[in-house]
Amino acid sequence: MSQWMDKLASWAGREVLIKAVAQAIPTHIMSVIKLPKELYQAIQSSIIRFWWGYKQEDCKIHWLSVAKLCKSMDDGGLGFHDIETFNDALMAK
Repeated sequence: MSQWMDKLASWAGREVLIKAVAQAIPTHIMSVIKLPKELYQAIQSSIIRFWWGYKQEDCKIHWLSVAKLCKSMDDGGLGFHDIETFNDALMAK
């Protein structure tokens, strides 16, 4: 899907897909179970690779760090969830 999205989706479309699908799907399981660190990293890296665009033969440059992308929109970020912090918040709830 990422190869298709590289050509057709705008940055706003990618943001909506990440927030509506990639971050929403694991929400239920994260409210019940504390996920292992390897899974956090796998989810976070796949989201970031999708955001910047990824092809097997190309290594795209990530112009901003994950920490800056995960800042709230009021602080200048994109408002993506940090998966580990989000899991901790759901478990505390």
